[in-house]
Amino acid sequence: AHNMAWVKEASGIQNTSSSTCTVTVPAGGFASGHLLVLGLMTVSSSTPPTFAVTDTAGNTWTERRLQTITGSFSKASQFSTVLSSSLSSGNTITVTATGNSPTRWAVSVQEFDDTISGYDGGSVNDNGGVAFPTVDSGTFATTAADNLIVGTLGLVSSSRTLTPGTGFSAGTKVATTNGTGERAVVMEWQYVSTADTYVADG
Repeated sequence: AHNMAWVKEASGIQNTSSSTCTVTVPAGGFASGHLLVLGLMTVSSSTPPTFAVTDTAGNTWTERRLQTITGSFSKASQFSTVLSSSLSSGNTITVTATGNSPTRWAVSVQEFDDTISGYDGGSVNDNGGVAFPTVDSGTFATTAADNLIVGTLGLVSSSRTLTPGTGFSAGTKVATTNGTGERAVVMEWQYVSTADTYVADG
C-alpha cells in the first residue's frame, strides 16, 4: 500500500573484479520508515554468484527477485528494505557476492516514503540475453488495490537506454565505464490503485 511518493536515488559502480559494490548514502540521508529498493546488474567471468545486502545501520534487506541472463554470465537482482534505522549522508549500503566475483557491477537504490503493509508476488521474464528492442517483466497479478510496482531492468550493453513503459517513471541509468563487457541497470516504478494484472516494461 502507499500514501506518498518517490523521494531520491543513489548508485554504485564497480569497474573491476570485486566481491563487493558500495553505494554511498546521498545528502539528506534515507529516513527511518522509508522503503528502499535496490536493483543491480553484474557480469562475471563464469557462473554468476549469489548476493546479499547490508548497510551501516544494520537494516534487514530481502532479495525479491533474481534473474540469470541467458548466455552472458550476467545476473539482475532486486532487494528491498523498510528502514528500521535511518541512514545518514555518507553511510553505506554494500552488496556482497558469494561465488565468482563480478567483473562489473551497476547498482541503483530508489527511496520511497511509503507505508508498506506487505508485498505482492510477481514474476520475472528473461529476453534471452540477445539484442531485443523491448523488455518486460512478464505478467503478474496484484492482490491488493493500492500498490507500488518497481521494475529492475538489467542491460547487457551500457549504451542502451530505456523508454519507460506506459505509466512508469524511471530512475537514472547506472552504467559501468571500463572498456568492453559493460553492464547497466535502470529502475522504473508506478503507483496503481486497482488489483489487476500488470507488466513492468519499456
